[in-house]
Amino acid sequence: SIKMTPSKDGILTIKYKILVSVCLWQEKRALSSGIMKFVQLIHVGISMSI
Repeated sequence: SIKMTPSKDGILTIKYKILVSVCLWQEKRALSSGIMKFVQLIHVGISMSI
């Protein structure tokens, strides 16, 4: 009893899941690049103070 045409709810859930995973992925990327920038700033600060 599997319908070939997906229901609107099914499409919405898929779109929502994709949206959430994209947001999480971009958040992770932003976080890691932010950490990298922070680490670089610390290194620059240490080398400047020495």
